[in-house]
Amino acid sequence: MFTNCSDLKSINIPAEVEFVDDGAFFRSGLNLVELTAASREMTAGWAERAAEWAELTAECMERSVELTAECMERSAEWSERRDERISVLQ
Repeated sequence: MFTNCSDLKSINIPAEVEFVDDGAFFRSGLNLVELTAASREMTAGWAERAAEWAELTAECMERSVELTAECMERSAEWSERRDERISVLQ
């Protein structure tokens, strides 16, 4: 793709690129080994962090469901108490 492009000084390989053929930069002056190593190093922790965020999100969702149920129970209790007080006053 960039074969014999001696004017090529730098490139940006997106993180989602998992493989670059060795011939892509043949005689370009760029060191493909350094490029792919730098890309892998930069993205190494992303999958682990994504898994951690997914786990935290699931925990937050569970807690949200629990709190919603608790709020509904308390609201029902307060409504019952209110109704009892109103019936006593009548």
